[in-house]
Parts: sequence; structure tokens; C-alpha cells
Amino acid sequence: MTYQEIAKYVLPGSPDWFMSNVLATTSWGNLDGGRNALVAFSSRPYVHIFCIKNEVHPGDKHKYSWSYVGQLQPHHEKTSAITFDVCLSLSLVSCGLDGLVRRWKYSRPDWVLESEFNVHSVRENVNPTALSSFSHPSNQSYNFVGTDKGLLIVWIVDGEKNKTHYLSKKYENDSVLVCALEKSGFDYSILRVAVGYKKGLVGVYMFKPSDISSASNLTQIARFYAHERDVCHVVWRPCVSDYVNPTELLTCGRDQMVKVWNVSTSECCFCTKVPGQSRYHANDSGKRSNQKNNVSGAPWISACYTTGANSIVNILFSGLRGELFRWNCSDTPTNITPENQGHSMLIFSMLFVPNSPGLVITVSQDRVLIVWELVEESLPLVVLRLPTLSAGVFSLAQSSFSNSPLVAGLSDGSILFWKVYSSNMYDGNNSFDNQSKDKSISISPRGSQSSPITALAWHPLPQYENILAYGTESGCVEIVDINKLQKLQNQKPKPQLYAFGSTVYRVAWGPVVFTGSHHKSEQIETKNHSEPDNSAVLSNTTVEENVKCNTESGVKFPFYVYSVSKGKIHCHFGGGRPPVDVSMKFPPPPNTTEEDWKTLIRSDIAFRPVSKSKQLSGDPVPDTFDYLIGVGYRSGQVDVYGLSNSKLSNNLFFICRIVSHSKCVNCLAWSRDYYWLAIASNESFITVTDLKIQLFNALNQEQHLKPFQLSTCLARLEGHFNRITCLDWSPHDPFLLLSSSFDGTANVWRVHANNIENDTLSISNFRAHRLRLFTCLWSRQEPDLAFSGGELCLLFGWRPSEQIHSQPPHSRRHRPPTIKRLVNSDQEELCNGHTSGESLQLEANSFINSEALKEKSNKEIMLNNDDKVIRASHKEQSVLSQNSSRKINSTGTAEKRKRPALFPNLFQFSINKQCCLLLFLHVFFKSIDKGYANC
Repeated sequence: MTYQEIAKYVLPGSPDWFMSNVLATTSWGNLDGGRNALVAFSSRPYVHIFCIKNEVHPGDKHKYSWSYVGQLQPHHEKTSAITFDVCLSLSLVSCGLDGLVRRWKYSRPDWVLESEFNVHSVRENVNPTALSSFSHPSNQSYNFVGTDKGLLIVWIVDGEKNKTHYLSKKYENDSVLVCALEKSGFDYSILRVAVGYKKGLVGVYMFKPSDISSASNLTQIARFYAHERDVCHVVWRPCVSDYVNPTELLTCGRDQMVKVWNVSTSECCFCTKVPGQSRYHANDSGKRSNQKNNVSGAPWISACYTTGANSIVNILFSGLRGELFRWNCSDTPTNITPENQGHSMLIFSMLFVPNSPGLVITVSQDRVLIVWELVEESLPLVVLRLPTLSAGVFSLAQSSFSNSPLVAGLSDGSILFWKVYSSNMYDGNNSFDNQSKDKSISISPRGSQSSPITALAWHPLPQYENILAYGTESGCVEIVDINKLQKLQNQKPKPQLYAFGSTVYRVAWGPVVFTGSHHKSEQIETKNHSEPDNSAVLSNTTVEENVKCNTESGVKFPFYVYSVSKGKIHCHFGGGRPPVDVSMKFPPPPNTTEEDWKTLIRSDIAFRPVSKSKQLSGDPVPDTFDYLIGVGYRSGQVDVYGLSNSKLSNNLFFICRIVSHSKCVNCLAWSRDYYWLAIASNESFITVTDLKIQLFNALNQEQHLKPFQLSTCLARLEGHFNRITCLDWSPHDPFLLLSSSFDGTANVWRVHANNIENDTLSISNFRAHRLRLFTCLWSRQEPDLAFSGGELCLLFGWRPSEQIHSQPPHSRRHRPPTIKRLVNSDQEELCNGHTSGESLQLEANSFINSEALKEKSNKEIMLNNDDKVIRASHKEQSVLSQNSSRKINSTGTAEKRKRPALFPNLFQFSINKQCCLLLFLHVFFKSIDKGYANC
């Protein structure tokens, strides 16, 4: 089977914490034309699926890579467990806190719902928390489900007969944390399953899959208290040819112990304690005595069996700080963690890829997924490393110089630096030292619980390419030096002296625009976080004094940071000086009163350096202007200014006003090669204005003084159905424009004379995002690569040339169907998890004959003629149909919210009672009328 790649590069959301079943993998085999395996992990609310690929190079050296092949939202609530199962075809099985267990099948290019089982139909108020699947040679799939109330369920799916059955039993009144079906035994007549409970108990149960009858109920064969606290993992020992006792079970718990048990005798054969000291000790009777029965602070231990080339079975378990230990049950555990390459925090899940050349997958609290290759008598190698996101993406930036990392501003207040210059961004073995943790570094400059990073901007000069400016939702504007990232990770955030108290929508590097002593600036209203009196220290500061102060100190800055917040434009000079409001320093358009000029709310600012362009030969504009400046307003207007290169005191000139929009301007983007200005607003279209003629006219002082408004545009880009949030011109092709929108898609436009005449401006549309998009960016290294990020924890790097859609969808909020069902005549009855006429329910010691259910179903069809019409229309629907977004109740139907009736039992009386009620009301009102008459 061939899996279609969704995006070239992706940073998904971080895996869920403190869950053993967060990770799933298939056996190493021929999945996609080579030796591959699928890896899936849950990240609320999605499940992300990757395909690991192996390429053999000369010298028998393995090079691994992976591609992003699946993204689905399996449940309405949190996904509690996932696993892969092979029954006729490869399926992904998931269970969630909405009470559903679902099987997903790949139907290119999506994962569609094959069948589902409602746990609430067995018992109300019970949710699945653990899951394990096994495929029988008879093409039957056995899905073992553990619940939060201790109920154990085996959901059986017959792949050939399209039938489903289930049996259930409850032995313990405790929540099930993890379960594991024995998959390596050679005797398929009896299946055994190990279950780990929250209180440290482990139970082993069995059932006979060949005889589905009342005698095939779950039977308990072992029960022992394995740990003092939560059982984190239970793993059956893999069966090898020279090992005759496959009844060993590996367990690990939050009591920091790893044990090997003999299931036949319920005895502990081997045990070891994880080296290190945790933050919390059970025997501590001092100041933490009140936490003695609490598991908060207790470590989470993961473990798995590994099989070597010589059929040598070892145990691999995690440490308290993300270490890896190898243990052969006889010697002391050995720390095999490579230096500066492994995890730095707790490992929540660890899986060995069956039949692979020693591949182990781990997910950790440090939000990194690592694929290890175990080497005999040597340290394991990091072959793949996938950093993940902790929050949504609000802003993106990448410098045009050298191999700059991609910087993402996240909604949790952190800044992610991601090196994207390698040939394979996920590869752990390349010449750019991507094995180290420096490949992706995340810092929180304002603290761990700070406001989102809403704006980013790199310094435009190559000698300052390590300087990055950022703005936050709380109004803070600062700069960071990426050469000191390691220092920034460890230091405590400094208090912000001056903050606007409102969202910073834009930070941009610009030259000194205003000079001259006559340009007085008013002190802005700021929030002082440390010393309240500092806000008035520089109340009479001017722009000239700030520039002069920087010059006298020996440091001359050619650029300063400009920010847009609270409807004003501010200039930041650094050195502890407060930002200066420069909104009123821009010359107003002619015939504009001072009162109208003050009431305008600024929403964006953009600078464009004017230089000799190869596209515009004989251009006189660079001889007069150094910079072009665009200022957007909430009213939709855009003012264009020119910064003169002369030594005049008043060197900022108004050129024209663009009035092509009527709503708030969200983004301004200057073309690098032409005098084109792209404008995006809260409207659903984009305008591109050519200012060449206006600039030529502005060179004449007499024409410049004339008021001029521009209402026409070079191109009007229509296609999005919601507001536009970000624009970016391609640095490789001057005619390509990238946009992101609240409709959930990113689009590529080609603004060219041929396209404008033929009205073929939209050439590519990316739809893998699920919610609103906030930002987009062209790659500065690769011409056919664009990045986009939005509301959820997803950052995609995609190829515009490989997209199947060329136009945005006709929807204000494009949402791919959360659930796609696989429906046909043979699988129609499987859509509800178990058929109403052929389901076989085995709970406790009860057995219901399927023939009785058939007879009952036939009677219901005869009594309800409308049900035939519904069934007939259900058969005629398409193969892929969207599932309802409403939750499913225990009867298998969607919940409907109804308005409560004023008299709910009024029409439920019998005819005699209704007549008596009407007679009573008649007599009652008649007596009232007589009373009024007597009065």
C-alpha cells in the first residue's frame, strides 16, 4: 500500500503526557515499496501518523527518514489509547473518553472509519482507558478494552463475515491504566491478556477465541500486587526459538521499580530499582507527609523488551531524567544514553519495532519523539528526531542571510528556533549535527506562563543577523540574541519596564525616520512592572535626543524597532528608555484636519528599502528615496510615505493614500522587485497596488503637494472566504504571493500580466490545517517550499507544486470532515460497532441468541414502515460520508438537545384520563365565570 504524503515537513503537537498507550507502531515490513513501519501518537485532539522509511547505502549503512501520512481526529473527547492491528488489512484502533472504540482504515488519501463499538451500550458511565489488539490467523481481530471502572471488554471483529461480538467481565473495582495481549505465543487456541491497574495490581486473564459461547468468558489465571503505585507498562516477553518459557511478564510502576514475573506461579523472578532519586519519596514523613498517598511528583517509568541479531532478549527501561538503561536480568542495569543526544525529562512511552533492525521509539516530557537504533555492545544511535509544538503558532520569521533557522512565536509565550537547512529536517545523521538538541531550541523570554508571541522580525542587515525582535499579546517588545540561546534557556526572565497592555500586532525594523529638535514626542502610557516612578523619567524625550544618546555612547544603530499597538506606532530605542509614540510625526495627507488625524487607528506598518532593481531599468526613485513606508489603518485606508535620502530636516514625504479596502488592514507586504504593495484586511480579498506612477509623480515637488487618492489596483485576488491574516512575497519568484486566512487554508497567487488578463491568479491551495491560520512564510532557502501555522499545534512546510487544489474552498471556515466513514453494502452493519440483528453479547455468564435478536429486529421493521425508507436511503449514500459531529449515546444514535416541555406528561395520559382532565377544566372555568357574574 502506498501512503500519500500530506506535507513535506511538519511540527505536530506534543504527545499526551502520562499515558502509556500514547504511542503505537506496526511491524517492520513492506508497507510502501520498501522496508517501512508506521508510527502513530496521540496529541489531543488528533492522532498523527508517520511512515518510517529505510534506505540502504553502500557499506550496508542504513539511513532513515519519515513522511507525514495521516492526521485524524478520532474522538470528540481525549484519545486514551491507540494501537495498530492487521486483520485482512492494516487498521488503526483507538479509544477515547467519549466511550467509543473505533477502527480506522487507510483509503487514499484519508483514514476513514471502518467500524466502531460503543462501550456505553455495555454499561453507562464507563469510558475506555486502555487498549490492545491482536489478529488471529482466522482473520478475526480481538480488541481488548480496559475501562476506568475496572470493566474488561473484548470486542471481536470478524473480517470475513463482517460480524462483531463482544464479551465483558469485571474483576477489580479500579481504573485500568494499561493492558497487553500476548502476541508472540504459538498456541492460538487460548489468548492471554495482562492488565495493569491504578493501585499497582496486575491481573492476567484468558479466553478461548475458537469457541464463542457462554464458556468463553474471561477467566482469571493470575493476580498479584506488582507495585505500590500506578502500573505504567506491562509487556510480554517475546518468544524466540531457543526460549521455552514464554510466560514471563515485564512490569514497571511509579514506585521506581522494574520487575519480571512468572505468570504461572505469580512470583517475581527478577527486579531492579531505577537508579536516581525522585522528587518525592513515599517514606518521607517530614514536611511532605500530607502527600504520602499522592502520586504527584512520582516518576513515570517506561520499559520494553528488545531482540538483538542473535535472538538475545534484553530489557530497556527509562530513567528519571530521560536516560536509557539496558538490563539482562542478571547484571546491574547499564546506562547507555549517548551524551547530549537523548531526552532530558521523563519518558512516557517506549516501543520496540518488531522485526526491525533494532529500532526503538520513545516520547518524552521534553516534547521530542526520538527513533533509536540499538547497536550490539555499543551506545544506541539517534537516527530520527522529531520536535513537537506545545501551543499554537501565532507568527513566523526567517532571515534571508546564511542558513537562518525558522522562528515560530507560540501562543504559550515561547519562541521556537528550528533549523530547516538540512536535506531531511527529521534526519538525525547528517553533517549539520542534527543529532544534538540544538536542532530545535525553545525559549520562554517572558517566563513559562507569559502571553503569546504575536510578532517577529529579524534584523535586515547581515552583520546583525543574530538579532531578533518580538512582540507579545500583553504589549511587551524586546530583542534577543540567538547566539546566546543556551544562556537564555537557563536565565530567569527580566521584568519588563514598559508594556502597552495591549496586543502588539507588528514589529518591524526601520531606519531613523524622524530627526530635528522640533519633533517633540509625548510620553506614552506604559505599565511599569518594577518601579512605578520610571514611567516619568523621560517625559520630555525627543527622537533626536534618543538618537544622539545612542551616538554618544559609541553605538550607532542604523535601524530601530517599530511596533504597532493600541492603534499607535511606537519607536523603541533600547537601553532602558521608554518607547516613543511617533504616530503623529507622520505627515498627514493634504486637507486632513488635526482632529481627524488623531482619531485614526493605526493597524500595521511596513518598510521597503529602495535600491537599484534589475526589473526596473533607468529607475529614478532610488536617487530620491531611501525607503518606502506603508501605514495601514483600521478604516481600511493605507498611506504611503517616502523617506528622502537628502539631509533635510523634514525628510519624510506623503506620496498617496490607497482606499481599496473598507475594513481593518491586517497585513502590508512590499514586493522586493517592484513597487507593488499587497494589502490584506478583514475582508476576504487581497489587493495589489502598483505605485510606480505615483512615485514618479512624487519626484516633482509641485505634484507632490497635490492631494492624491488611489482607488484602483493592479490585481484584486479573490478566493478566500474569510479575513486574510498574513501575506508574504516569494524571495525566489517576484510574481508569487502567499496568503493565509481564517478560512483554514493557505493560498499561492501568481500576480502577472498574463494571469491578470486570464483571471488565473490562484495556482495552489493548502488545506491540511483544521482551524484558523494566523501566519504564513516562504522559505528563504528553497523556492518550492512554504510554511503555515495557525490556531492548533501544527506547523506545516509544504510544496505548492504538489498540491491537488488550486483554488480556496467555498467556505468561510473550511474544516475537513473529522470522521469519514467507509460505507458499502457489505459493511453497512459494521458502522454502528455491532449489528442489531447479528450481534452476540456475552456479559458475565449470560448468552443471548442471535436468532432472537433477528426476530426482534424483523418485528421492529414490520411495525415501523418509515424505517424501511431510512435504511434504503442509507444504502444509497456515497462510499465516503461525513459523520455527525454530535456525540453518540448508548443506543448508537446522535444526542439531540430538545427544549424542555412545560407539561411533559400532559399528552401521555390515556383517553379516559384526558377526558376526565378536560371535564374538570370545563367545570373549573365555568365556576369562575359564575363568580364574576355574581360580583
